Amino acid sequence: MSLKATDKFLLFAGFEYHWADFKAEANWNLRSDLAHPKSFEHEAEGTGILITAGGDYIFAEPWSLGLEVNYQDWSTDAGIDRQFNSDGTMAVTRLNEVNWESFAIMLRVTYRFNYFYRP
Repeated sequence: MSLKATDKFLLFAGFEYHWADFKAEANWNLRSDLAHPKSFEHEAEGTGILITAGGDYIFAEPWSLGLEVNYQDWSTDAGIDRQFNSDGTMAVTRLNEVNWESFAIMLRVTYRFNYFYRP
């Protein structure tokens, strides 16, 4: 959603809801008891939200200055953890839920080509 507050100032906000398939693999190169280059893999299903808010100010056409704030929160249900051992065996265990949260503040300067300013 966006709102043109004045001829030179725009406010915006957004919300997203996601369904996700989480997959990860890694090489634990400091562990000689694990296989290399793939020591384990994870699989799970999850969800996430993304919330965005910000504004743009046209300070000299076609230039604008913007500020945006993003918040994300992702999590999965329990999944599968596969561990690959150096002797060729594999162990499968339950992966506990995975959580990830982030916060970002972004400042930008934008030049718009083919810009037509109409006060």
